[in-house]
Amino acid sequence: MAWEMDVHYGLTKWLAFQAGFSLADAEVIARGTEAPDEGKLYPAPSAVFKAACLGNKDKDISMLVQEYHFPSDGPIPGAPPKARCRAGIG
Repeated sequence: MAWEMDVHYGLTKWLAFQAGFSLADAEVIARGTEAPDEGKLYPAPSAVFKAACLGNKDKDISMLVQEYHFPSDGPIPGAPPKARCRAGIG
C-alpha cells in the first residue's frame, strides 16, 4: 500500500493555491487533507491493513477506515456490493 504525501498534501496544496486560496490557506487545507492518513489514532496504512488485509473483525477500526479513508454508506461488516462509496474528507 502506498499513501504518499505528494497526493493528499502536495497536490491538494497546489490545487487549492491554483483555485485562488492564499498560500497560507492552501497549507491549512493540505494539512487537513493529509491528517487522516498521518494521524496518531488510526493512520490509514495500519488501519486499512488491519481491517482489510488481516481480516480484523474490530468494528471500531472498520468504522474509522470507512469514515476517514473509504467513505460509504454500507453496513459494517458488509459485502462489497453494498458498500457504495460517497464523497469523503480525504
